[in-house]
Amino acid sequence: MRDGAIPFGFISKDNEHVGFSVDMAKEFHKALEKELAKPIKFTLKTTNPQTRIPLVANGTIDIEGSTGCHDRPGQVWHDHDRSDPRDGFCQRSSG
Repeated sequence: MRDGAIPFGFISKDNEHVGFSVDMAKEFHKALEKELAKPIKFTLKTTNPQTRIPLVANGTIDIEGSTGCHDRPGQVWHDHDRSDPRDGFCQRSSG
């Protein structure tokens, strides 16, 4: 999660990841666990515009909920929010 993108992702006074992207990631996690009917490890990691695509592409993180993935065809798969094509989740490309 980005740490300086208020209100989407930032570090709170309590040194915790908070923001809209964090809330969306938590909801995505809950829905995925329900769909798969099994627990899935959920860990928030700090990313920034320079590291988020390489971290997804090299497998350090499995999914990234931020903006800006659409400009990296072939490196990551991008599922964008239909209301704003800049927003969505990125994950490693399968091809």
